[in-house]
Amino acid sequence: MTDSMASLVSSLSHGFREVPPAAVPPMLDCLLASTGLSPSSVFSALFDNFPNLIQAAKKDGKLNSDHCTGIVSVIGALCYLLEKMGANQEALQSFIWKGFIPLMTMGPEFDREFLNQIADLFFDIVAKTNSWELLEASLVPFFLSSLRISAGAIEKEELDATEWGVKVNNLNMVDKDHDISPSGAFPLPLSCHVLSLILDAALQSLQAAPAPELVNGCWHAEKCASNLLWDICSMTKKLLLQSLEHRSCAIGFLLPIIFKAFIANYSFEISIHGNPHIFTRNSFFKEIWACCRALFSLGSLERRDAYGVLSLYLSFFSCSDISGKCYMSDGEEFDIKTEKEFWNEIKRGLVDKESLVRKQSLHILKRVLCASGGSQYNSGFSEDKLQRKHPGHGMTKRELWADKEAKSLGVGKLCSVAESGFNSRQQWEAFLLLYEMLDEYGTHLVDAAWNHQITLLLQFSLSHDNFVSAISRGPQQTQMETFNEVFSWLSILWERGFCHDNPQVRCMIMHSFLGIEWIKYGACAKSIPESFVLGPFMEALNDPVHHSDFGVKGVYSSKAIESAAQFLLHYASYLDARRWIAFLINLASLAKRQSFGRAGLMGLAECIASAACGIRKDDTYDAEWYKDASPDKAPQESSPERSFLDNKIELLEVLRFIIQSSKQHFNPNYRVQVCGKVLKAAASLMYATDVPLEILLSFISTLPREFTDNGGSLKVGVQDWLLGNRKNHAANCYGIEAQLLKNLHDFPKKFVSHQYLVENFDDEDLEAWELQAKRWARVLFLVIEEKEDLMPILLWKWLCIESLLSIPLYAFENGIHLEDGSFFFSDVAVRNILIDTVESLENAGEDSALPMLRAVRLALELLSSGRLYSAVSSYSGVGTQDKQVLHAMIWQLVHSCWILHVSCNKRRVAPIAALLSSVLHPSLLSDDNMHMMNGESGPLKWFVEKLLQEGTKSPRTIRLASLHLTGLWFSNPRTIKYYIKELKLLTLYGSVAFDEDFEAELTENHDVRTEVSLLAKSPDPELTKAFINTELYARVSVAVLFNKLADLADLRESSCENKDCQAALESGKLFLLELLDSVVNEKDLAKELYKKYSAIHRRKVRAWQMLCVLSRFIDENVVGKVAESLHIALYRNNLPSVRQYLETFAINIYVKFPALVAEQLVPMLRNYDMRPQALSSYVFIAANVILHASKAVQFSHLDELLPPIIPLLTSHHHSLRGFTQVLVHQVLCRLFSPLDSTRSDIKHLEKRCFEDLKSYLAENPDCVRLRASMEGYLDAYNPNTSATPSGIFVSRVEEEMEFECVPTSLMEQVLNFLNDVREDLRCSMAKDVVAIKNESLIGEDPNSTEILSAAKIEKLLELPKDARLDFQKKITLSKHEKQDSHSVLGNREAYKRLLEMEKEDDLLNELLKSRSLAMEMVMGNRQQFILVASFIDRVPNLAGLARTCEVFRASGLAIADTKIVADKQFQLISVTAEKWVPIIEVPVNSVRHFLEKKKWEGFSILGLEQTANSIPLDQYIYPKKTVLVLGREKEGIPVDIIHILDACIEIPQLGVVRSLNVHVSGAIALWEYTRQQRSQ
Repeated sequence: MTDSMASLVSSLSHGFREVPPAAVPPMLDCLLASTGLSPSSVFSALFDNFPNLIQAAKKDGKLNSDHCTGIVSVIGALCYLLEKMGANQEALQSFIWKGFIPLMTMGPEFDREFLNQIADLFFDIVAKTNSWELLEASLVPFFLSSLRISAGAIEKEELDATEWGVKVNNLNMVDKDHDISPSGAFPLPLSCHVLSLILDAALQSLQAAPAPELVNGCWHAEKCASNLLWDICSMTKKLLLQSLEHRSCAIGFLLPIIFKAFIANYSFEISIHGNPHIFTRNSFFKEIWACCRALFSLGSLERRDAYGVLSLYLSFFSCSDISGKCYMSDGEEFDIKTEKEFWNEIKRGLVDKESLVRKQSLHILKRVLCASGGSQYNSGFSEDKLQRKHPGHGMTKRELWADKEAKSLGVGKLCSVAESGFNSRQQWEAFLLLYEMLDEYGTHLVDAAWNHQITLLLQFSLSHDNFVSAISRGPQQTQMETFNEVFSWLSILWERGFCHDNPQVRCMIMHSFLGIEWIKYGACAKSIPESFVLGPFMEALNDPVHHSDFGVKGVYSSKAIESAAQFLLHYASYLDARRWIAFLINLASLAKRQSFGRAGLMGLAECIASAACGIRKDDTYDAEWYKDASPDKAPQESSPERSFLDNKIELLEVLRFIIQSSKQHFNPNYRVQVCGKVLKAAASLMYATDVPLEILLSFISTLPREFTDNGGSLKVGVQDWLLGNRKNHAANCYGIEAQLLKNLHDFPKKFVSHQYLVENFDDEDLEAWELQAKRWARVLFLVIEEKEDLMPILLWKWLCIESLLSIPLYAFENGIHLEDGSFFFSDVAVRNILIDTVESLENAGEDSALPMLRAVRLALELLSSGRLYSAVSSYSGVGTQDKQVLHAMIWQLVHSCWILHVSCNKRRVAPIAALLSSVLHPSLLSDDNMHMMNGESGPLKWFVEKLLQEGTKSPRTIRLASLHLTGLWFSNPRTIKYYIKELKLLTLYGSVAFDEDFEAELTENHDVRTEVSLLAKSPDPELTKAFINTELYARVSVAVLFNKLADLADLRESSCENKDCQAALESGKLFLLELLDSVVNEKDLAKELYKKYSAIHRRKVRAWQMLCVLSRFIDENVVGKVAESLHIALYRNNLPSVRQYLETFAINIYVKFPALVAEQLVPMLRNYDMRPQALSSYVFIAANVILHASKAVQFSHLDELLPPIIPLLTSHHHSLRGFTQVLVHQVLCRLFSPLDSTRSDIKHLEKRCFEDLKSYLAENPDCVRLRASMEGYLDAYNPNTSATPSGIFVSRVEEEMEFECVPTSLMEQVLNFLNDVREDLRCSMAKDVVAIKNESLIGEDPNSTEILSAAKIEKLLELPKDARLDFQKKITLSKHEKQDSHSVLGNREAYKRLLEMEKEDDLLNELLKSRSLAMEMVMGNRQQFILVASFIDRVPNLAGLARTCEVFRASGLAIADTKIVADKQFQLISVTAEKWVPIIEVPVNSVRHFLEKKKWEGFSILGLEQTANSIPLDQYIYPKKTVLVLGREKEGIPVDIIHILDACIEIPQLGVVRSLNVHVSGAIALWEYTRQQRSQ
């Protein structure tokens, strides 16, 4: 390149960057005309410089907009020069490989807009030069290969059946340098985008060319478009079935251009293997639909993409005729609306749990119905007709408003044509609006539009012209098939309503559904999908929100349950025998598939009983059942009778499972009702003799014994069923009874003969036989007559067992032994007795509980005595299998005992005590596996966890548990490590203070006294006995336990040391660190802002009381960690009642570890930036460390600690100063005498200073009064005794301490004294002022003061307005003026000064009046805007609204409770706005009256709410006097308030989220009002 040409290129490149791309062609035209250069030479020069341009742009790291604009201009110049050169294939090919493709490699660095500009410029030249053949030989195969490699679909050498590869080989135009490899493939989105641009350009070229030119010159464009479309379609099908990225590229880039191509042309002619073929949109649509079906079955993400494909397809082809011009040779046009699976997927999507899927399904449904958008809804009703339609008489205001709202939404138009009916399109409009309301609109709109509209929609949908007929394109459906389809769509609305987020909407939808009079629809009710009844409907019935009246006054039912039962009765009555039995089995099986709450399980039982009732049980019914066997039961070799029996067996099994499920609900009245419903269903379905006796026995055994034993509420019902005594079948009852008795008579013989066939049997077989025998005996007792006298046998049995087991223990205690040395019972007998008792515990009655628990305790004592099976107490010599058996038995024991405990109606003391002594037996504690096993709770720990959790609601349970557990833990300290969590719970526990029944039972009942005496003994019974019936007992017991363990730990290095000493120390340290970590890090215990006597306050006191007891366990290993946590706690804000325990805890640490005083305590005292509260605590700690230290270190502590304490005597903080004075005086009084003996002359001054300080503190009247006010507190305090249970829980000074046994702290006494002194001083000063004022009036002119005041006021009024408000008045009495009042009055000069002060006070009063008037003017200059926020309860929102109202000078803010203004969080957010803006208290129930009053005063009442008639905020003109009502955060403005509003305004929203925070919304509305008022 010559220098002139290089200069020209440089100038052109610079010029291209300075001008827009549109100015490039004129520049080139001027250049060519002026220089005479040929286009080819300029092209070559620019193109050779193009790589340098790219490198220069990349030098800065990232392309900016200037670089992109310059590159686009250069490309425009090159393309224009190519156009000038004509069809120059060589130049065009060079541009493709060296210009266009390198630019595409920079695709990620380009903005999409610049990429499209480059492509448009290039493809425009291709179209103008008709170079499609070159393009399909080079660029198209290149990007197709890149697409295939990126997608990973096929190898590079594999090409499709088109002729792209042939063209490449024939023309030999592909540079080897640009060959594509898997590692160098273009990004998938870029390849898809470029291919879509190529196809779009080819299609535009075809559409733009006239017919003659198409024949002569654009054949290559058509061929290129056809072959490329075929390849893109093939790749699209592959991409749709791959990853998320592949599907996104196919949907985002390829499918839109494919659909666009098929809109213009129905078919394309392509060449495959050299043979022409016709590629139609019909075939492609079918393949796309097949891909969508495959995606639907894969997962949620794939389902979303499938919906995206369908939405895209319908956006092109749903609502307009396809403008194809070709003959459809491949059959009828594909219509997706005729695909049944398509509608099924739409239905599934409409009820999907994901909101996005539901919105996609709704969008597709609208597209299919050509109803995408509210503006297209046109029902064809005239407004005149609607206005002539008046509401009927007798409607309430709420119903009138609901009718108005419904009409405004469109659904209300159904009422207007109820007499004449409405067509299918209008029904679809109603369906869509009702569906959208459930997902989009507020509660009040759903309430308004749903109530009677769904009934009308149901009514007209069952007509011949229903909305299902509008989408039916298949074969002619029968009337029943049409009804089935109608109800499948209506069930979508009900299901969406049942799972709505708002409980009010769920209740309303359920009430609406159950309120339908299904009897009017006859057999149509059975068209409701069974999947809906068994799925969403039953799940909704399990929702507690529908059962607000459940359990009221002991009635375990609700209106919803009763209505659901009526619906199921009607629904099942129209089912044939086959469907009916299958439906009942599936309905009952729901108990196995999902978890039911109390109301849900009762509703399920009621529905089963209702659906089973009313069916005839005669021979005709049995014949039908034989005929219509269950379709799910089809064994190859079974008769109808066999299928009939199997169905009844299966039904009885699932009913038995429901009874078992009711056991998790411990209320016996509830369980008896559930069992009664199940029994009613069983009695309605079959006779007792219809099933094998083994099945019947299993079913009866599931019923709790107390319900079927003598006096049980279900006994008569069970007997009636067993004996066939039903009113309608009295003739058959004797035959049924005889058959059942025969079966019972034959059962033992058959059972025994069958068991003899088993040659080898083990203990499990014996247990199974025993269980079966018990079941048989139970049914036998129910069937036989005159059996009332047999029931006491059960209680007598346990009394006998208890007596028998007590004999050997009594003998041991009295030294009685058998002569032959044998034992009273064998170990096998005792184990069997124990096992039998444990198995019977679960179903035991309350009367049997006590003797059974005693039998368990006696058996365990015998087994642990050493003469029997010793595995309970020691595992030496016992095999692994025996251990497993024992563990299994103990697990069964704790589970059975727990079920027995919770099933008792009342918590009696004797059974609770027996339960504790039986399950938590001392012989079981030595085994670690009883506490923890494989990282999980063992049986004993599981039982303790359950017991304490339940004990938080039962004070007597937790008190007895505390007594027994602390005794056990003291005897076995090594087990404490497993129960740290439980110890913490007992420490922080607090409940009812007194239990009168407990005292009465303990005093009057012998069994109670006996059982309580058998519990483990407290480590300190004398102390704990006083608290046995108080809330303190639990933590007093724990405190006593660890105090005694500390004594035990102190014996470690003595001659009395044993293995428990070290265990005691380790357990104490473990609990200390756990509790200390909780008070420092746990949210509640570490909280600094809390109310006095609150729950947090109590928990803090309890925790630190226990930590004081635990301070004895601190040793060198943990003292550093403990001290660190202690200083954190001391620095935090705490009430004095809590802080005194922190101080006691700290004093004991520093007394025990004196080396820490100089290291930690002294620096803390010299930290004068510390909070006064914390510094006061450190002063108290330091003073007591000096006073209570040992003689060896006491004076060294005095030298270290007294110097940093002395400066605090001058503290500006009055409480700290007074507190320090008291403590320093105490220290000096006790230790000053040794100081007086010093011999050093250098300390002479120090000696005199301390003497004077001591004298001052001892004789100063104020200091004397301060010490006198707290007489006894200082002398009574001892850190050692204050850290013991007796010192903590027994009064030190006061006789009664009601709050957690907390005495008044020294700091509280100081504060109380200072407050009293301050109040006395105020009263004295007030009296002196009155006396002085009265004296000043004697002998003076009464008018002089007034004249002087008037003159000064007149002079004051001449000052500027701002100056009148700018003043400071501060009167400071001199030293002489602080003398006694008599001396002041006696001094004439002082009297004159007081007179002058009085005159100045009058002037001050006038100034204050003037300032008040000015402030009233400021307050009065407010906008006439009142914001009503009474429905808002969150403090941050109310505080923010107060701040907003003050910023915009609103005249008032109405809230429900003005006490919230004193809340700390409110004041923090409002930043004193509450002091300026008028805040009005308007409770929620008074809002309506307040608004009506303001309306009468001339205010316009507005609501900020989204309704059908809401006016956008930017379109509404505010009245000058406005009251704006804000609704609740979620529910909005109540319906009754909306009725009285003058208008509703809403804030226009553009995003996906459809709601703003209520504070933000109020601020926006208030600013708009302010803006409008300012502009006027």
